[in-house]
Amino acid sequence: MSKWIAICCGVLMSSAVLAAVNTREESRKFQQFELKVPDVTLAMLYPDYWINLLKDPDLLLMTEAEITTYNRRQFAAVPTLVELNDYPETLEGTKLLEAIDSISSTDGKELTPEVARQLTEAANRRGIHQQNPVRWGLIVNRSNVRTFPTRQSYVNPEMDSEVDLFQETCLFIGEPVAILHTSGDGQWFLVQSYNYLGWIPVLDVAVGDRQTVLNYKNAEDVLVVTGAKVETAMVPDDEQLSLRCLEMGSRYPLSDEVPDSVNGMSPYSGFVIRLPVRNADGTLQLNDALVSRSADVNIGYLPYTRRELIRQLFKFLGERYGWGHGNLARDCSGYVNDVFKVFGLVLPRNGGEQQNDAIGLTFDFGKLNLEERVALLKTMLPGDVLFTPGHVMVYLGTSADGEPFMIHDTIGIAFMRDDVRQSLELRGVSVTPVVPLLAGKRHYLEFFQTGRRFVLPDAAGENRQ
Repeated sequence: MSKWIAICCGVLMSSAVLAAVNTREESRKFQQFELKVPDVTLAMLYPDYWINLLKDPDLLLMTEAEITTYNRRQFAAVPTLVELNDYPETLEGTKLLEAIDSISSTDGKELTPEVARQLTEAANRRGIHQQNPVRWGLIVNRSNVRTFPTRQSYVNPEMDSEVDLFQETCLFIGEPVAILHTSGDGQWFLVQSYNYLGWIPVLDVAVGDRQTVLNYKNAEDVLVVTGAKVETAMVPDDEQLSLRCLEMGSRYPLSDEVPDSVNGMSPYSGFVIRLPVRNADGTLQLNDALVSRSADVNIGYLPYTRRELIRQLFKFLGERYGWGHGNLARDCSGYVNDVFKVFGLVLPRNGGEQQNDAIGLTFDFGKLNLEERVALLKTMLPGDVLFTPGHVMVYLGTSADGEPFMIHDTIGIAFMRDDVRQSLELRGVSVTPVVPLLAGKRHYLEFFQTGRRFVLPDAAGENRQ
C-alpha cells in the first residue's frame, strides 16, 4: 500500500513540475490577480501590443545629425540646460551667490527660524570670494542632488509622505559636473550638471582636471545603458568597480586598449569601459570595468524610432515611484528624461521645463472641450509626451478598441466603477487609460495643457508625422 501511494505521489509530483513549465507567451497570459486599473488587459502590459498597432514603427523621428542640431538648439533655448564644454573657469562672487540662492532658498517652506538659519549657514555664503575657481569631477556613486547641503528631509504634511521636498534629482555614475562651491562643513559640493544645479555629498564625486572630465564627457566610442539597470562584473577586492549599478541613459567610454585580463577576468565575453573611481584623497582615476555582452546595453545611442521608444518606456514598468529620483528610482519627469537619453536627446529635468522650454511640436489642449480633447489626443502618436499641472505622461496610442492609453510614473489614479468613484494607489510606472480617469469630480483629461513631440519643429519634422 505504501509503495502504491509513493508511486502515485511521484506521478502527481511529476505532473506538477510539468505543469509549471510554460513558454514565455504562456507566462505572459498568466493572471495572478485581478487587474484593477480600468480597461487594461494583460497584453497591454507588454510593449509588443503597442508596437504591433503602429503603422511604421521603425521610421526615424530624427536622424543622428538632426539630434545633434536639436541638442544644440536646446542648450540655446532652455535656461536650465548648461553646456559644460563652455562653462567658465571661474565664477564671480555675485554669480556664485545667485546660484546658491536659486537652489538653496527657505522661502515657502514651513521651517522653524532655527532650522532655516542652520540650512542657510550650511551653504557657506561667507566662503564666497570675489573670484571662485571652478573645479571638475565625475560622479562615482548614484548621488542624490539636494536643495541644501544636508540629508535632513522636509516632508510637507499636506503632501505624500514619500515626497522629500529637499530632494531635487540624482546624478548617475560617470556624469560630469562642474564643482562650484563647498559647504561650511566640507561634506558637500555645489555642482552644476548639464541639466541641474544642487548639492551632493563630496564622497560621491572624484575631482579631476577640466580636460580629463570633458574628454570623458565628449568621448565618441561609448557604451550606452539601455536597460533600467545594468551591473558591472564582480571584482572581489574593489568595491568601486564591482557590481556597480549603471542606469538607463548613462554612457561610458570604451577602453582604447583592452588587456588580456581585466580585474582578473578575460574580457572576451564583455565590453571594457572606463569607469571613474575616487582615490583616498578625493582625486579622479579612470579604471577598466567589464560589462557582459548579455547586458541590456548598446554601442552608441539607439535609433530614435517609436518601436525603440516604446520598448524603453516599458523597461521601467512596475518600478516604484521616487520623487526627485528617490527610492533608487525616478519620478514622472525623471522617467521621461532617462528614457529619451538613450536616443541622445538632451532634455531639461523637470516637467514644467520639459513642457514650456523644450523644443518640439506642440499640441495645445488649451480651450478645447472634452470631446475636442479626446479627438486631439487621438491625432497624437505613441511616444508623444503629455502635460498636466504637476505631472508628465507618455502617450501609447489607441488600443485595438480605439481607446487612448498612456504610460506614466504616478502615485495613483481615480475613476468611476459601478457608479462609485474609486481611488487606486499605483505608486509606480503604470499603463492606464486616459478618458476614464478623474481629478476631483472632473475628467482628468480636462486638465491636460499641452502635448509635446520631441523633434525639430521644422518641415523635416512635420513630414515624419
